[in-house]
Amino acid sequence: MSNSNYDIKTSNAHDRYYRYDRNTRFSSHHFASHDRFVVLTRVCLLRVQRFIVCHNEVASYLKLAKFEEKHGQPAAARVVFERAVNELGTDGQDPALFTAFAEFEIRCKEYERARALYKYALDNIPKFKTAELYKAYTAFEKQFGDRTGVEDVILSKKRLQYEDELKANPFNYDVWFDYIRLEESTATDSAAAAKAAAPRIRECYERAIAQVPPRLEKKYWKRYIYLWINFALYEELEAKDMDRASAVYDKCLEVIPHAKFTFPTIWMYKAQLELRRKNLTAARKVLGTAIGKCPKESIFRGYIDLEFQLGNIDRCRKLYEKYLEFMPENCSAWVRFAELESSLQETARARAIFELAITQPVLGMCCVTAQRTTNPYCCCSRR
Repeated sequence: MSNSNYDIKTSNAHDRYYRYDRNTRFSSHHFASHDRFVVLTRVCLLRVQRFIVCHNEVASYLKLAKFEEKHGQPAAARVVFERAVNELGTDGQDPALFTAFAEFEIRCKEYERARALYKYALDNIPKFKTAELYKAYTAFEKQFGDRTGVEDVILSKKRLQYEDELKANPFNYDVWFDYIRLEESTATDSAAAAKAAAPRIRECYERAIAQVPPRLEKKYWKRYIYLWINFALYEELEAKDMDRASAVYDKCLEVIPHAKFTFPTIWMYKAQLELRRKNLTAARKVLGTAIGKCPKESIFRGYIDLEFQLGNIDRCRKLYEKYLEFMPENCSAWVRFAELESSLQETARARAIFELAITQPVLGMCCVTAQRTTNPYCCCSRR
């Protein structure tokens, strides 16, 4: 028999196979026996497998899997789907493949397999291709899942939305705040949930703080700095890891361009954290470094209040002297220094401080009248 005759007969058998109906009686033009039917089925299967070799694409595997499932071979169909995922590589990152695979598992009542497939696909397929996949996953969870599964789908869709917005503008800090709050909301159910969510929350914070404002102007940094503060507070209050919180503040202080501007709040939060860790020496070192790098009024006041609460009056006096050395025009500082001495019944010291104050060539009187001014020599402009 020639090869051409063989191909024609095989093709005819293939066509006759698809026209075959199990509920129709055999007649002279149908298959003569069940054995011959099985042989022809295998012939058709071999032809489809050869077709996959020539056309190695998702549609070919889907046809073969459908063929196996239609003829009562679910295990073979599953193998075909697995081959498609493994052999196609990046070409196999097609939502249609995973949707068909998951629907096959649903028909086999393998709901956990289907759920795992949806999650794997959503984690690995590029986000811009997953819109229809999310719809299928949502429908699956509504039909076969529980409350937790539905919430997971909603969270995944929100994550996708935030990722798209951040891809368009990575410096949109409001979106980062919303994204972080979304991740933190998954850690409120139990201690186990909080532990499981911690890596994702930290990753989100780290990605956010990596978006350093491109311009060295303080107004562009204000929202950004709160990302650092929230990160440190999360580590301290939620994760209960004070070492990590301290490291966050340290890193933040390295990022801030102190030569251009600074944020006294970060220095104070760092010092207060060290106090909560019962490390007074470290707190004093932080505040001392802050005064050396950026002598701001709020830092002086915070440091003086700390030493006053600890009863270290001599340190308070030295700090006031340093304070007035940097800001001799600050009326408020002179008044506070004198009030300190007066509260200690040191009337002579208080009088001497007032007398020294009034001899200063420039005094910011707006501090006394509680009014702001644009005078560059006024203490109000240096807070």
